[in-house]
Amino acid sequence: MTITIRPARPDDRDEITRLHVTLSQSTYAHILPATFLADVMPGEKVALWSERLATAPDPEKLSIMVAEEPGAGRLAGFACFVFDAEDQWGAYLHNLYVSADYQGRGLARRLLQAALATFPPSFAHGPLSLCALEDNKPARRLYDRLGGTVSERDLTDGSGHPPVGFVRYTWLNRQALEAALGL
Repeated sequence: MTITIRPARPDDRDEITRLHVTLSQSTYAHILPATFLADVMPGEKVALWSERLATAPDPEKLSIMVAEEPGAGRLAGFACFVFDAEDQWGAYLHNLYVSADYQGRGLARRLLQAALATFPPSFAHGPLSLCALEDNKPARRLYDRLGGTVSERDLTDGSGHPPVGFVRYTWLNRQALEAALGL
């Protein structure tokens, strides 16, 4: 199996949205209310990716990398970093999703490596962070293995669902995450 990692294009929008929705529905089924996952979240993801991929992403604001298996017709995963100079936490890993068929093969690491390589100069040496659902144990194990530090815990009640716990993982800089990835 050959997986290609490349920057996302506007024509990837529907496939990224599909993958984001289906993986969220399965991954968070034991964490978030079924009505939210079925009725609210899909519309949120359609709006998110319609905005992010209306045109080619601005590399000063976003790094969106996709993984695809040529000929498979579907994406295997994607990663998205958001660059906001006003964010005290630095570059923000907003999304890292790998299809169940491709998990356990190092694809998340490859997506992260590819995305880190695209950081704009203004974010080359600053901090990185991400927020994960506290009960998302598989994701948290990955971030722990990658040397992330839990810097914040919070509860949120967004989108009308009951409060859920989040943890913020941080890395000192891109180089710290690259080192953990073996780069």
